[in-house]
Amino acid sequence: MTLKIIYNPFRIHSDFFIDELRIDNFESFSKKRIQDWDYLSFSETLNDRFNLKELEIVFVGRKIDVEDFKYHLIQVGQKNKRDVTIRHKENFDNKTVVK
Repeated sequence: MTLKIIYNPFRIHSDFFIDELRIDNFESFSKKRIQDWDYLSFSETLNDRFNLKELEIVFVGRKIDVEDFKYHLIQVGQKNKRDVTIRHKENFDNKTVVK
């Protein structure tokens, strides 16, 4: 199963999809900076939503944000028995202008 996160740091907004279908389970994270997420709560939401041993996460956003995401998720993920693969797709750069 694949969880796709599209994070827009300029609008401070995230969208979440499971196998390309938009989901609302992560609404409490959607309007926060990725650095401000409660990663323990995020991990618990993952556990509730996906009672799986393996999960692929596709993070769409800037490289600097995916690095923060990986770091924090690994910190709380060490307590879980889940194998999480994180792939990155960059769609923003530091020159992007929000209109």
